[in-house]
Amino acid sequence: MKRLIWFEEIATFVGKSSFCKKLLRGFYDFFYAGRIKKSKNEIFHKNALTLLSEFDHYMSYNKIPYFLAFGTLLGAVREKGFIKHDMDIDVGLWNTTDRAKVQNILERAGFRLIRRILVDEGEFACEETYEYQNVSIDLFYFYPYDGNLSSLCAFVTHPDSLSWRKEIQKYGGLVPLQLMLPVSHKIIYTDFSGLSLPIPENFAEFLECRYGHEYMIPDPTFVYPKMGSQPHKYRYDKLGVVYEC
Repeated sequence: MKRLIWFEEIATFVGKSSFCKKLLRGFYDFFYAGRIKKSKNEIFHKNALTLLSEFDHYMSYNKIPYFLAFGTLLGAVREKGFIKHDMDIDVGLWNTTDRAKVQNILERAGFRLIRRILVDEGEFACEETYEYQNVSIDLFYFYPYDGNLSSLCAFVTHPDSLSWRKEIQKYGGLVPLQLMLPVSHKIIYTDFSGLSLPIPENFAEFLECRYGHEYMIPDPTFVYPKMGSQPHKYRYDKLGVVYEC
């Protein structure tokens, strides 16, 4: 963390030069971030299935509906398990879910809430991140939008920001990137490394909309939050307020 702060302070020193920021980001990614990602990926593949098994057990036992989403859903369909370069778990819940109940259940099971991001105090969007055995799981809450489309938000920075930390210092939060995706309320189950886990019945439509019609073919150029064909809006009129727990 100290090294990351050191890089960010250099970024502040060099000013607003886009060239300097790109150069610094490239230097950081090459010499430091790559090692962090490798270590995090190794820990993930060691402990992630245990996390997912525990999460599924407690959610199912307490009758709280959820489904695999985004990269974890893609892994379930394409790999029958985790994608090789994955570093966290993604699940979806409906906005009507009692978040306080979920928190109570998961914390009693040994999970730790490390971050919550709210837009309009959770009325417009909510994302939560829990940690278990040094692996994180992101809970994305889906909100009704139009017809079979549901809305949720990813969170990004303005183009002139180097990091989340600087973005929050400058603007008080993050930019909500609103995604509108087709999500069926009907759930089916699929094999995931020996576990039977819930996915939306229209998983193919969801994945094609999010990642493109060739989602079954690994894309080495994919960089989050690269957009597929789904409708999306950068909501500069709103703010994702980050609560570190």
